Amino acid sequence: MNSSLSKLVRNLIYICVSISYGQAFCQTSADGVVFQIEPKYFRALPFSEGMAKVSIGNIKSHKSGFINKTGKLVVEAIYDDVDMFAEGLAAVKIGSDTEGKWGYINKIGKIVIQPQFSQSDLSISPASRFSEGLAAVHIGNAETGSWGYIDKTGKIVINPNYYWAYQFKDGFAVVKVGGKTSGLWGFIDKKGNFAINPKYQAAGSFGEGLVPVNIGTEEKPEWVYIDKNENIKLSIPTAYADKYRWRYADTFSNGFARVVFESLENQNITFSKFINRNGYIVLDGLSEYGSNFKEGLAVVRSKTNSGIRYGFANTKGEVVIQYQFSEAHDFSEGVARVQIGDEQTGKIGFINRDGKFVINPVFSTEGILNVFDFSEGLAAVRAGSDKTGLWGYIRIPK
Repeated sequence: MNSSLSKLVRNLIYICVSISYGQAFCQTSADGVVFQIEPKYFRALPFSEGMAKVSIGNIKSHKSGFINKTGKLVVEAIYDDVDMFAEGLAAVKIGSDTEGKWGYINKIGKIVIQPQFSQSDLSISPASRFSEGLAAVHIGNAETGSWGYIDKTGKIVINPNYYWAYQFKDGFAVVKVGGKTSGLWGFIDKKGNFAINPKYQAAGSFGEGLVPVNIGTEEKPEWVYIDKNENIKLSIPTAYADKYRWRYADTFSNGFARVVFESLENQNITFSKFINRNGYIVLDGLSEYGSNFKEGLAVVRSKTNSGIRYGFANTKGEVVIQYQFSEAHDFSEGVARVQIGDEQTGKIGFINRDGKFVINPVFSTEGILNVFDFSEGLAAVRAGSDKTGLWGYIRIPK
């Protein structure tokens, strides 16, 4: 760690520390960054179930373990990689990316499912997080292997018959049967039976009783919403169907869903809108872009004199936080991560629901990711530059 930063953090007991480009200085607590856990880790992930992944070392050599909210290392950093805890278990890897194997540990660091799932040439971990008592795991290599599901003892309870498989949600999991290009998506129950047959080119996740699926092709998509009995409950209304198709449809939340309209005459003409449960465009005056609603607000985008800027709208279609940010993310635990300035010189901070900064924009945008959203009262942030900065955890100043 930068020696001046280390000394300042130590002397102030992590209070009133504000960081910009690796330099530290003390401000008032209202304007500063309050570190709950000192920035000293090579990498860090958000908290989940009271535990957070941290990596110790450097880019050439590092190991990962878990800390609790006091910053105590409760699972030793002995693993080559780890994932977040879910339902009391976390996936861990022993070995290299190509030859390492994944298993699961509990919160005291005991291996409860032996490392046996090979990363091989997969681009992702072969051991997913547990959800509703089951975890999707991949057996074999990317060419010939397949996905199935295990329980918390490591027993395979749903045979590996799928090209791809996702977590269970509300008793269902979306899976892909067949190859990468020719495969189709469906939904299984916890016994491995198809509740919705695999006949869709693409599928989303259930929300408010409906799930978006593509009954067309990748080149000419036709997204609709079906229920758990495979009944089509919603498709593009005739008022739009003569000019547009739904290029993509998102999950319903707060009575709204975001869909991407595509011109039938020119596939390069697309725009994003919110629809209601009848499929009609609502909140139309917002912008051509919007995320799903989170905590009653949605990120919206508009062209301004300064270029593309982001703000937030409520479910009435009112822009309650004006278009002013060069980037914005969903609200989480009452605050939202936003950016001012461009990718090279911009800074990241957090605003409240009134649009006021509760954590000033002092974190650099250098690199791929420097700041995570708040989770369980803390946010993982990198203090300093992309190459030399270290990760710690901040809280919202009181």
